[in-house]
Amino acid sequence: MKLQKLTFKSKFIAFFEIIRPINCFMIGLATLIGIQISNPIWYNVNVNYLFGTINGLLYGFIAFTVAFFAASFSMTLNDYVDYFVDLINSPEKPIPSGRITREHALKYSIILAVISAFLSLLLLNILSLLLVISGLLISFIYNMKLKKRGFIGNVAVAYSTALPFIFGASLFSFSNFAPIFILVILALISNIGREIIKGIIDITGR
Repeated sequence: MKLQKLTFKSKFIAFFEIIRPINCFMIGLATLIGIQISNPIWYNVNVNYLFGTINGLLYGFIAFTVAFFAASFSMTLNDYVDYFVDLINSPEKPIPSGRITREHALKYSIILAVISAFLSLLLLNILSLLLVISGLLISFIYNMKLKKRGFIGNVAVAYSTALPFIFGASLFSFSNFAPIFILVILALISNIGREIIKGIIDITGR
């Protein structure tokens, strides 16, 4: 792969594109949905965080950002691992197109994971921090080991997709638990099915 000579703007676009921002936004939105179900007036309460007390709206924004960066880590690492597949199936992506090197993508993914974990510390919630770490670890293990393991890999992705709802609800002690439980189960089932179909697309042309 030959790295292209790019302007700062082109590099920024490439690094923004590789995280699949729409997907990451949806993960952040799922976190806010989990918060909303758990506490319908979350945006109008004061919440403790690492540096004192803040308005619930800002607290929710931090939670959204944690989920966004965690998803960004997963998306970037996925493209790093899928490089040889993407050379055939999706050559226009940032890495196979030469706009980002694999090495830079790997370093970028690590930075994104660190930012997500650091921001989760601000939320001052041990369970939520553990959930974020579990999501990062599952994403790493999936991309490195489970991606080609069939059903178990599909379950790992489904867990990562359902996790934002759990993460959001955990920030307000899982109040109104029944709707969250139903939502998580539906997310798990639908995403397992989606991943089974999506896995067919990622098969390397031979």
